[in-house]
Amino acid sequence: MLSNLNMNPLYEAWVNSQETILRRLINRKCTVIQYRYFLVFLLIANRRNGKAREECERILNIYPNDLMARAVIDNFRMRARAHVPRKRHRRDQHIPRIKKCVRCFPDHE
Repeated sequence: MLSNLNMNPLYEAWVNSQETILRRLINRKCTVIQYRYFLVFLLIANRRNGKAREECERILNIYPNDLMARAVIDNFRMRARAHVPRKRHRRDQHIPRIKKCVRCFPDHE
C-alpha cells in the first residue's frame, strides 16, 4: 500500500508540505526537540532514509547524548551492513568430499 501512496502525486505534495511545516516550526522554536522527532518519523515512514539520517545527525550536533537519534542512525547502519556479502576466507570454502575407491579400500563399500 505504501508503494501505491508514494506514486500518488497528491500524497507526495502532502508529505512535502508537512515537511516544510515541520522545518518552519523547527526554525522558529529551536529548543523543542519533538518537532525534530516528528520530522524524522515522517521521513522514515515515507522511505526518505537519507533525509532522516541527516536530520538525526543535526539532532546529535545539538544534543550529543540523544538516544533516539543515535538509535535511528545505528538502525540505518545495521540495515546497510546486513546486505553486504561477506568475503569468505579460502580455508572456510567448501571442500568437496572425496569418495574412497572401492579397489583401494575393499572393506569400505
